[in-house]
Order: sequence, then structure tokens, then C-alpha cells
Amino acid sequence: MMRKLQANDFEVGYLEGWQDNSQIVLIGLERPVFTPNVQIHRESLPTVPLDEFFRAQRAELSELDGFRLIEHGDRTLSGTPALYHGYSWILPDSNGLRVRQLQIVTSNAGTLFTITCSALEQDWEQVESGFELSLSGFAWR
Repeated sequence: MMRKLQANDFEVGYLEGWQDNSQIVLIGLERPVFTPNVQIHRESLPTVPLDEFFRAQRAELSELDGFRLIEHGDRTLSGTPALYHGYSWILPDSNGLRVRQLQIVTSNAGTLFTITCSALEQDWEQVESGFELSLSGFAWR
């Protein structure tokens, strides 16, 4: 039996028992060095509680060059409880330019969703409202 993944202007079939670990990437207006983007990734739920998984993920991120945790806590995404953290790190080979990211994790119907909004730290104020607009428009089907 075939299952179907539908996204934007295409759909693809895949076998029953296979797993949809799709990733959607939305790219902002082209910028030199680093273009703002939103990535939506789905995968199987981890075997540990979501807060434990997210703390471990943050510990892994802390190994990025110049990592700085800006904020973290609880929020909602499409009416579903979610966890978030905001952080920045130094982009390699960039003379110290920092990338800032907002990452949100939640689950729905047995699937883990991780949404990451990224931009140069110096561009963050210009793109943050667009990121929040995208996040507020996120809805389950």
C-alpha cells in the first residue's frame, strides 16, 4: 500500500512502513553572506521526554563557535504546547559575523516538528516580524 506526501506543487508516493522525515526550507530575500530562512523538519518522536530531548539539543548547539543562549522557554505553535530557544553563534570564515536562530520544537500525531528561523544577528530586527508572521500562520491539517 502506498502513502502520499503532498507539498506545494508536487506529491510523492512512498511505501507503507516508510517514514516521512521531510524538510521544508523557506528562503528570504537574498543577502550577502547569509540569507534569512525558515526550516521545518519532521521526524519520529524521540524516546525521551520532549524537554529532555530539547535540553540535549541545546547542549549540542552550545558547541558551536561563540555560542550564546539568548532565551528559552515555553510557547504555543498552532495551539499546541511547544518549547523554544533563541541563540547565536559565529559563522565560520566570516570575520566574526553572528547567526541568530530561533528554534521551536513540538509534536503532533506522533511526529516531532522542529522549526528553525535563521538570520544574521545584524539583520534580526528587520526579519523577526516576518518570522513571527510565518510561525503564527503555521497550522495543522
